Amino acid sequence: MMKYELKDFQEKAVTKLTQLMVQADEMYRKYHDKISISLSAVTGSGKTVMAAAAIEALLNGSEEFNVEPHQNVVVLWVTDSPALNDQTFNKFQISSEMSVLMMHNIENTTTEEIRELQPGNIYFLNRQKLADSSLLTRGGEIPTFWQILQNTYDRGTTVYMMLDEAHRGLGQNSSHDEKRRQTIYRKLIDGFTDTAEHFTLDPMPIVVGISATIRRFEEAMQGRQKRTVLPEVSVSPADVQSSGLLKDTIVISVPSATDAMQGIYLTNACRTLQESTDQWKLWCQVNQLPIVNPLMVIQVKDKVKSTELRELCAEISEKIPWIDQHKSFANVFGEQTDYSIGGFDIPYIQPELVQDRKEITVLFAKEAISTGWDCPRAEVIYSLRSHNDDTYIAQLIGRMVRTPLARRVDVDTLNSVTCFLPYFDQTTVQKVVDHLTKDSTDGSAVSV
Repeated sequence: MMKYELKDFQEKAVTKLTQLMVQADEMYRKYHDKISISLSAVTGSGKTVMAAAAIEALLNGSEEFNVEPHQNVVVLWVTDSPALNDQTFNKFQISSEMSVLMMHNIENTTTEEIRELQPGNIYFLNRQKLADSSLLTRGGEIPTFWQILQNTYDRGTTVYMMLDEAHRGLGQNSSHDEKRRQTIYRKLIDGFTDTAEHFTLDPMPIVVGISATIRRFEEAMQGRQKRTVLPEVSVSPADVQSSGLLKDTIVISVPSATDAMQGIYLTNACRTLQESTDQWKLWCQVNQLPIVNPLMVIQVKDKVKSTELRELCAEISEKIPWIDQHKSFANVFGEQTDYSIGGFDIPYIQPELVQDRKEITVLFAKEAISTGWDCPRAEVIYSLRSHNDDTYIAQLIGRMVRTPLARRVDVDTLNSVTCFLPYFDQTTVQKVVDHLTKDSTDGSAVSV
């Protein structure tokens, strides 16, 4: 039994996902089939909560979902970053009734402590820990994680690999980091043979991909000859929107071919943030609720210069006079660097902490905003990056459509999000927005 009451669309998805996970276990045990399953739901729908509910039903049994406890099962939850790994671990503890003794973070010392993954438990692993230079893969007197995993298979335990943000690491991206990610995921999913060490890792019994943009994962699984693909568990964006978890209106500002200049976009973004701040303050005071402090995300290029950051801060401060030069700015850059430039402080902050740091009004990001980041008070985004990939754009916009209070409010403008994307491909953006608002009966759900 989950601590949170599932919404109707979540309950339906959990029922189907649980049934497929049970079916996959039966197919693996009886016929040694390797299985893949996918859970597709828009960002903000509660994918982690739904997956946690299915896992809890599988491990503990559930009358609600008509499932008996599965005693000889292990769940390996794999994420793409340490921050997302910690965030997911915390969500499981908060949302489920499973004992904390069943949940384990895989650390660099884990292989010193165990020889196999224990049935009835959930292990959280970020893929960086399986890099070739990692202590978990180095070997020697201490077993590698790969050996621990094979020991678990040899014991007859069914391992479910839950691949969070499954659109990453399984596509055709040629970047160095993407290739490393693909190599690690390929080893986990397909197994491998190390002739030098006389070691073979069997393929993962069951892989469950979880993403708002599941196409890449499904194509990757369908391309594998010895893996059976079960039907997708898909949640309609309209069902999520009608529940109040997602905002009703997505206002997109993308330049047309006749735009003479794009400098007006930051001005408009600042004006939108100011209006949103004023409206939320008034609404919360009238309804006697804690004030919602909207956040503006500014997405910059990878090699952004300090002078460019200073100019952006100065322009924002000019347009929003109440901005605090020392407290209102922060960054989530991968370099994890604190900036102090021209009288403006832009300290690094871990992405998962932004939501609760109410004094932060403007957040500078590079790519981090597009994956695994929860901040429902983010109401405005201004991007200086260029993109035409529909998966990336869907992830980015999806991060911006969560409602701050997880419900609809009685002021239409507070049920909207505004995205200023002057360098994004307009056709692709429209395609993504159509998906996020499909089946909507309100023709004004999108403004471009």
